[in-house]
Amino acid sequence: MDKERVNGIIKKKKVMSIKLEKLDGRSGDNIPALFFKKPSDIKNILDNGYAATSADGGGAINIWMDDDDNIRCESMRYLVSLEKKTYDNIEDVKIWAKKWLTKIK
Repeated sequence: MDKERVNGIIKKKKVMSIKLEKLDGRSGDNIPALFFKKPSDIKNILDNGYAATSADGGGAINIWMDDDDNIRCESMRYLVSLEKKTYDNIEDVKIWAKKWLTKIK
């Protein structure tokens, strides 16, 4: 968990997470996902074994590692997929996420 300092006291911040199910390219049932706000947060989330997710009034995006170590990205609105992409490097994922974070606001 992340930590924050309040009046000189270090407290743990609560990290919101959910589970994503039936993701393309994954043989397991589900994967825990952490919410993110900035594309720069994605690498750390994926490196720690989680999927990354973000949502706002215009939709949601999910990013996860598949069984072949590719990075999968999906944008959705009203539970309908709008775009699916597969990347092999985090920099392309950050560019994709930045574009979609703007669109879902």
